[in-house]
Amino acid sequence: MGLCFSPIICVFKSCGQGQVYAGDPAQHYGQTPSPSKESLCWAINTFKAENHELRVLNAEMRMELAGKSISWELERQNLIDGKMHSLAMAKRDVDILVEAMEESAARERECEAKIEDMASTLRVKDELIVQSKEGLQRQEAESQRVEAKIRQSHIMRQATVTALEESLTAQRDASAKKMEELQQRLTETNEKLVIKQQASIAQVTRMEEEIRLLIQKNQELQVSVTAAHFDLNANLLACVKVDSDCRNLRRPLPFQELALMSDKDKARIQKEEEKSKKEAEKRLKNERRAKEEREKKERTDREEEEMKAVAAP
Repeated sequence: MGLCFSPIICVFKSCGQGQVYAGDPAQHYGQTPSPSKESLCWAINTFKAENHELRVLNAEMRMELAGKSISWELERQNLIDGKMHSLAMAKRDVDILVEAMEESAARERECEAKIEDMASTLRVKDELIVQSKEGLQRQEAESQRVEAKIRQSHIMRQATVTALEESLTAQRDASAKKMEELQQRLTETNEKLVIKQQASIAQVTRMEEEIRLLIQKNQELQVSVTAAHFDLNANLLACVKVDSDCRNLRRPLPFQELALMSDKDKARIQKEEEKSKKEAEKRLKNERRAKEEREKKERTDREEEEMKAVAAP
C-alpha cells in the first residue's frame, strides 16, 4: 500500500514585491492588496510551471516510497502493535479506575447510608433528650413532693420513737424484774437437779457394785462345764437387765430440766453417761474374753485327758 503525497505549493509574487507564500494564496488575500489581471495571469503561469515540477517530484517520491513501503508497513505494524498494547494497558488502567470509582461510589453510598442512619439516630436521641428533660422535670417535682412527705414523716417518726423509747424503758424494767425471778427459779432448779444427779450417781454406783459382785460370783461358780455355762448365761441375762436398768436411770432429762441446767452441768452429765457406757462395754468385752479363754482351756484339758487315755495300756 503506497502513500500518496500531493503537496501544492503556491507561489504568489505581486508586482513590485518579492514575497513568496507557500500554501493556499487565499489565506493571504486579507493581508495583501487585490492583484491586477496581469499579476493573476503571471501567477497562473507560474503555478502551472511549478505544478509540473511538483508532478515530476511526486513521481520520483512515489518510486522512492514504493521501495520503502515494506519497511514502513513493518514499522507501521510495530507502531500499531505498540499502540494496541498501550491501548490495552490504558484499558486495563481505565478498568481499574472504573472499579476504584465504583468502589468509591459504593463506599460513598455506604457513607451516605451511615450518615442517614446517624441522622435518624440523632433525631431519635434528640427526641429522647426532650423526653428525658420532661421526665427530669417531672422527677424533680415528684422529688420535692417526696421531700415534703419525708419531712412530715420524720416529724411523725420522731414522735413515734419517743413513745417507743418510753415504752421500751418500761418493758426493760419489767423484763429485769422477770429475769431476777427466773434466775431465782433457775438456781432452785439447779439445786434440785444436783440432788437428783447425786442420787442417780449413788444408785448407779450401787448397781455397778452389784454387777461386779455378780460377775465375781459367776467366776467362782464356773467349776463344771454344764453348771458353768448355765450360770454364765443366767448372769449375762442379769447383767443385760442391770445394764438396761442403768440406761433407764441414765436416760436424758426432760427438756424443761435441761433448759434450766447450765452448760457446765450438761457437759458433766454427758461425760458421766459416756464414761458409764464405756465401762459397761469394757466389762462385757472382758467377760466375753474370759469366757473364750476358759472354754479354750477346758477344750485343751479334755484333749490332753483323751490323749492320755489313748496312750495308757
